[in-house]
Amino acid sequence: APSWTFGNTFTWLRAEDRRTGLPPNIEGGTPAPQGWARLRYEPSGKRFWIEPYVYAADRQGRLSSLDLEDRRTGALRSRDNIRSFFLNGATVRGLVSAGPDARLGTTDDVLNATNETLGQIQDRVLGAGIASKPLWTHIPGFLIINLRGGFRLGERHEVTIDAENLADRNYRGISWGLDGPGRGIGFRYRYQF
Repeated sequence: APSWTFGNTFTWLRAEDRRTGLPPNIEGGTPAPQGWARLRYEPSGKRFWIEPYVYAADRQGRLSSLDLEDRRTGALRSRDNIRSFFLNGATVRGLVSAGPDARLGTTDDVLNATNETLGQIQDRVLGAGIASKPLWTHIPGFLIINLRGGFRLGERHEVTIDAENLADRNYRGISWGLDGPGRGIGFRYRYQF
């Protein structure tokens, strides 16, 4: 129909080391299959348009050893890493309290949020008897729902309002280092001359 437009973009990559069949150790890793889709309603003779659109990515479980060690993606966690943060960063931030002996820096100290000792945290995060492992072994898939619309003011002026991540979903891609932004609204004014 003349008032409706559909558009999409889809990207799918698969990479493997020819010798081993495993994902290759390349900087930044191989992204998951992902894409954008949009449906625009723009009635002829009117000055407005509205466009719901989505951004989605599949689960990426083919992580290389480099990805699993990359702090932006998985990062190995060890008993020593957890111990160091517990005794230093978490204690300094007031997240740890002294246990029954009333002295900080001893084995009975507890994490305030869970009331666990250091040993209990290490076993929960790594598993009993495991010295180290990646925090994540895959990047979860996601679907982000967005809505934008705009209107023209005369021949040369256009205003666009864009509401992103309406469900306020947590998401990230491989090697991003940060999760995607939460719910947000953008405003754009365009003048053509």
